[in-house]
Amino acid sequence: MPKRKRLSSSHDDDEESVTSESSSAAPSAAGIGTRKRRRCGTVSTVQNPIDFAKIQVNLNTHQYDDLSQLASDIELLVENAKQYYPRSSREYTDAVALWNAFNEHRAAIVPEEALSEKKDDEKPEKITLRIGRMTCVE
Repeated sequence: MPKRKRLSSSHDDDEESVTSESSSAAPSAAGIGTRKRRRCGTVSTVQNPIDFAKIQVNLNTHQYDDLSQLASDIELLVENAKQYYPRSSREYTDAVALWNAFNEHRAAIVPEEALSEKKDDEKPEKITLRIGRMTCVE
């Protein structure tokens, strides 16, 4: 008889343990997949799933022509999390914090004026993602 897998996670604060019998029960820590969730008799589905693994593949294979394309995927990831999770959840607040941190770091790397003044004939910059920070290289 095969053993049932049981995943458990506990937090240091007063939250109760989270237990799941299936890895597809909720979005993974890496992002949102095509998942459904019932809440108050309704079903919520993420229409355009994306996760950090897909974003990393796009970075590694140079699929992004400029920073705005990366920002678009990060924003999609955040909006999916905000759609999927209740507003009072840790995942929702983490998604909002991620978007705010991304925008702060993007502004430090590329001033907003430079983003709006970019000419169409300019060669796009390559984007390199490093653990802990994002840098742009030419």
